[in-house]
Amino acid sequence: MPGPNMQMAQGTKMASAQPCDVTPAKQQQKTAVNLVDAAWNGARKYQSLAAAKAAGYRPATPTGRAVVHYINPS
Repeated sequence: MPGPNMQMAQGTKMASAQPCDVTPAKQQQKTAVNLVDAAWNGARKYQSLAAAKAAGYRPATPTGRAVVHYINPS
């Protein structure tokens, strides 16, 4: 779970902390793996914060914290 000082944008919330006790179907698991793979492949070019900023990403949470989330308004 996030730290007690983490500030989230208004209207956002963390996923439930309740453990999931349902086993996904094989197709659901395959779809989830494909989604994660696609997200990682798409984010690979932003491993450098400078590259992300140059592409238009801006902080969405307070800077100077242990975790800062970035978004691209465009």
